[in-house]
Amino acid sequence: GEEHHFMKRTILTLLLLVSAGATTLLAQNRACQLLSAGDIKAATGTSYGTPQAETTPQGDITCMYSSGPNKFALAIHEKGGRALYYRNKALASKRMTVTPVSGIADDAYLAVIGAVNRFSFVKGDTAVAISIIGPPGPGPLEGLARKAAGRL
Repeated sequence: GEEHHFMKRTILTLLLLVSAGATTLLAQNRACQLLSAGDIKAATGTSYGTPQAETTPQGDITCMYSSGPNKFALAIHEKGGRALYYRNKALASKRMTVTPVSGIADDAYLAVIGAVNRFSFVKGDTAVAISIIGPPGPGPLEGLARKAAGRL
């Protein structure tokens, strides 16, 4: 159905973010600096491999970690991030289970469909999305988002 197609497309998009384009130096990638491997391991209980960092043609700064089939991804959209955040929130609410979360940055929500768990927030004109595909599920995302929002 439509939900399955959306989930497949979301996973494919995340995987394309990892494989497409040149990998940038970690020191230059704010997404990989926003949450450290230690922050992620402490929150999820999972040791992910070396992160793949890149800036997409759309201007998103991304950082993706893998542990077998499980993925952890963080994306920052700085220019026009506020408009993008609200556009994505409206799209997500049509296809995913969306739960608003108060007290993080200017606005935040958790979106879930199947094994895809995405926590998004906006602070000023910067939008951030943190995703976990697979275990441990959405549980650690709110705490990680609070930490990331505090570092922006």
